[in-house]
Amino acid sequence: MHRRFVLVVTGLAVAVFSGGLVAIGYAVVLLLHAAASDIFWYVSWRHWPARIFAVSEELPGFQRELHVLATAMLLLVAVAFLVALVFSVGVR
Repeated sequence: MHRRFVLVVTGLAVAVFSGGLVAIGYAVVLLLHAAASDIFWYVSWRHWPARIFAVSEELPGFQRELHVLATAMLLLVAVAFLVALVFSVGVR
């Protein structure tokens, strides 16, 4: 938990204290990470417990939904990484 807090605080600090496009880029990164975190929360606290108690006929639907959610989470984090990289190195 401590490391995540440090990452969020440093990301917020860069977004607030940087000027221009870098601040916008890091704000976008924080929003993308927040969206991925929301999906992770949903899977951990809603989807997975419901899947555990599902009857066998419901399992294919849960598996499809989990595949979509995992893909979305992966894409959000990948895009956040690329945006952070571009705005850290490429924008001056």
